[in-house]
Amino acid sequence: MSYQGSSKGGVSMTLSECEATQFDESLAAASIAGVRLPEPRANPRQYQAAHEIFSLTQAMDIVLEGLTSKKHIRRELLRTVRRTLIYLVVVLFVASTLLVFFNEVIVTEILRMRVDMTLVPKVENQQADTTRWISGLSAVLSAACLVLLTILVVGRSHWVARMFGGKQYEANLETAISLKIIDRLVAANQPILQSTSLASDLVDASPPVRARLDLLARGNTGSANDATWPGIRSFADDFQSIALDQLAAAQTLIPMLLVPIVGGSAVLAYSVAVFWPVITLMKDLAFPEGGA
Repeated sequence: MSYQGSSKGGVSMTLSECEATQFDESLAAASIAGVRLPEPRANPRQYQAAHEIFSLTQAMDIVLEGLTSKKHIRRELLRTVRRTLIYLVVVLFVASTLLVFFNEVIVTEILRMRVDMTLVPKVENQQADTTRWISGLSAVLSAACLVLLTILVVGRSHWVARMFGGKQYEANLETAISLKIIDRLVAANQPILQSTSLASDLVDASPPVRARLDLLARGNTGSANDATWPGIRSFADDFQSIALDQLAAAQTLIPMLLVPIVGGSAVLAYSVAVFWPVITLMKDLAFPEGGA
């Protein structure tokens, strides 16, 4: 008996009724266990590949790994950058809040001291200039804090990680997972080129990864029907090792770059804003008439 479609998004595949039931029950069990699967309607081609790979290998573990590869990669990239972004949000928030307090309280007191000492330049001009640029600096820090907070809240932190080696990690891990799937298919006597296409669809591989897999497959097969690929598991292990090294490098590089650049800039701006009115006051006390 044949089975047309599945309860997971109405994917049109021909499976035996037993296989289709087993496939759907396995996906349901994975969802109950907390595995977050992609929406079938969002990428029916991915579920078509999942059905076919399961019917050829009966290996639900590799099917689930392929279906969840994108979410796994995104989760790892989020972990890489989230703590750094949270730290920077706190630094920017504290700096902007203290600047508002400083501008409203401390600067006012310093300007009153200038009035008592009848210092030049005129207090009105000094007050307008000082409060204007400190308020502007506070607004810039607040805007930067809001941008980082928005990135955290909407779950787009992985975009930041992709700019610091995360993109290479994603490509190499997708390649490693795809090669593992191809290994299972080749072990089931499936042609290498067909296995490569199915694996690429299952992990929803990016165009560069698809091109890389196709190049590897054509370089290790003699014909379109060739179903042997010696050393494919070694290829997969190598790409996974490279991906993990790149993730570790990104976890080190991101704090080293973002904390000094963003956090250091905020601290420097705050320090200048705090000490500049005091330095100006000391200068005017030394040269009351504005002379050098």
